[in-house]
Order: sequence, then C-alpha cells, then structure tokens
Amino acid sequence: MGERQTVIRSLHDIGLAAWFGGSLFGAVGLNGASAAVGDPSDRTHVAALGWARWAPVNAAALAAHSVGAIGLLSANRGRDVAAAMKKLKVLQWTIPALTGVLLVLTAQQGEQQKASQVVKGLLPSPLR
Repeated sequence: MGERQTVIRSLHDIGLAAWFGGSLFGAVGLNGASAAVGDPSDRTHVAALGWARWAPVNAAALAAHSVGAIGLLSANRGRDVAAAMKKLKVLQWTIPALTGVLLVLTAQQGEQQKASQVVKGLLPSPLR
C-alpha cells in the first residue's frame, strides 16, 4: 500500500491527455483547417491524411491510458475496504433513521395546516 504507482498513474494521465488533446485538435483544428481548403474534393483528402497520421498516436494514447487504468484499479483494489464497510454499516441505519424523522416532520407539518391549528396561530397568545 505504501508503494508509489507513478509509472502507472503517468501512463493513465499522459494517455488520457494525448487522447483528449489530439481528438480535440482534430475536431477543431484539423477539420476546421481542411474546411478552408479551396477545392471541396481536397477537403476530405486533407482531413483524412491528417487523421491517418494521428491514428497510430491516438491508438498508443488509448493503450497507455487503458494500461494505466487497469494498473491503478489493480493497485488500489484493496484500499480502505475495512473503513468503507464500517461506514456502510453506519449509513445503512442512518439513512432509514433520517427518513423516519422526515416522515414525522411531514406529519407534523400536515397537522399544522388544519383549520383549527391555523386559527390558533392567528389568535393572540393570551387567548390560545
């Protein structure tokens, strides 16, 4: 647990950054620039060449991200399981208890809407 996963985390983050950045550049920059090409038949050709050059880098980025993600999941699979189970035991009773409190408060607020309760609230305090 005390060991670092710098290499795995780097693969994950660098792969994700390259995948995101390259895809965003392709969608905005490459496709946008190819739209500026004068001959419409050349537009598709220019965009296809650019995407073809990017494809191996994109595949490597996706692979690096995937290897890093699998490595991080594997390295952290046993992390804080006991603490999570203790919290779950508390929450499994806290949530129904709080829901019960809400039900009681809702019932009380419903009673306050009765005409007899509204009249009492409008009377001055000595007459209540």
